[in-house]
Amino acid sequence: MRRSAVWLPLVAVVCSSCNYGLQMVGIDTVSFRPPTAAVVESADCLSRDIYTALTGLGPWDSAIASTAPEVGYPPAGFEPVAAVRCERGVSSSGEMSVDSVRLQGDLGAVADAFSASSSRYADNISVDCVFAVEVPAGVWLVDDGGQAFRPAWPSAPCGFQDDPLEPLGMLDEVSRSVHPSGVAVDALGCGGASGSEFENTTTEDVDAAVEREREGGRIRPPALAMPISDVGALQVCRHPAVQAGLDGSYVVPGSTLALNRSDSAALAVSFADAPVAQPCSLEATQMASTVLLRPDGSGGTRVSFELDGCHRAVGFDGFRELPDAVLAGLSRP
Repeated sequence: MRRSAVWLPLVAVVCSSCNYGLQMVGIDTVSFRPPTAAVVESADCLSRDIYTALTGLGPWDSAIASTAPEVGYPPAGFEPVAAVRCERGVSSSGEMSVDSVRLQGDLGAVADAFSASSSRYADNISVDCVFAVEVPAGVWLVDDGGQAFRPAWPSAPCGFQDDPLEPLGMLDEVSRSVHPSGVAVDALGCGGASGSEFENTTTEDVDAAVEREREGGRIRPPALAMPISDVGALQVCRHPAVQAGLDGSYVVPGSTLALNRSDSAALAVSFADAPVAQPCSLEATQMASTVLLRPDGSGGTRVSFELDGCHRAVGFDGFRELPDAVLAGLSRP
């Protein structure tokens, strides 16, 4: 979003281009179309920016090509016969890879979804965004000659539309090319935020939370921001609960726990279905956190856990209870 000299009293700060907001009714929006995408000779998942977005690793791999072309609006007359989705894979030995996945099916529906009009708030509007979101790191549409372009994900005010998710999810994988990174996922370092997102709760707090949910339903991020059954293999950062330093910016060194896709989906489903946590005032000493991402890098919802103490989870809508089996999996050596 663009900065503006005009501020509305019901909003606080300008949002970044990669965050979701709750759309405000009655606030002016503008429809637009992004620049037309450039067509290149072939799809490439080893472009520097795609590789780094998926793995978080630097561009030292000799196989990494130059930066991929910018995403854009589907070019007129381009007839896709396949899609290529760039994914982060994890081998049975725990080594991270970048996979080039060729997909076929109803490409017309996919092209239509990416041809939708984008929208944003008017230039004189600044809004506070609520949910972090990432779009896929690399999606290509490919014609029968092998030429390809990267479609821009249609935007919505302070975020992105969910519409392309469904037709992309209906495509069938027909081939996969795997490029090993040479890096084991659990060898990656991580850091947890200092302080705690958790606080003591009373019976009155819990009753109020249950009543709010009964009346208004559970708040959920948009589908793009919160993968559940389609979540990728998660990297969980485990770290001690340490209070922030004087400047509030202290990062606690942690260790990475690599979950397979099955365990990751079980965690995401459990969190999505979890009830409001019971009253508790036990202080946790060990924490864990992860960001829910699909194999293609889309998602962005952050979830944190108390590994001892009250054994709660927190994400986008208050404190939640999780099954003992899920928390045991997060605590395993």
